Amino acid sequence: MSSKSKFRRDIPNIAGRSFDAWMRLARENPQGFEKVRAEILRAEIEKASEAMRPRLRSMQWRIEREREKTADPLASAGKIYGMMWERVFGAGGLLQALDALAGKRSPDTLLSPAEKKNNVIRINFRK
Repeated sequence: MSSKSKFRRDIPNIAGRSFDAWMRLARENPQGFEKVRAEILRAEIEKASEAMRPRLRSMQWRIEREREKTADPLASAGKIYGMMWERVFGAGGLLQALDALAGKRSPDTLLSPAEKKNNVIRINFRK
């Protein structure tokens, strides 16, 4: 067994389709692939809580714009990967939020430079 086929066997089915089935669909019917992909993403976003859906839709919109701007799928994946790390380590990202929750930072340090410049005040509505 080649390492390539072993790798594909280890990938779980996504929406009932194997990696090879997705690859075949993308190659033979790119528009069909994109339609099914969009439907699955919409369905997954709908499974999220009502509060998270707008954020997930916004994030997916940004991902789609990156995919449109980049002709090469590998370059697109690299850009999206960079976006993910920016959300973790960037200004107002996950790391800063966790630090604030742990008391290592004050919540006002979670403001991005643009928010500080424009005097944006975050209001927490949690009870």
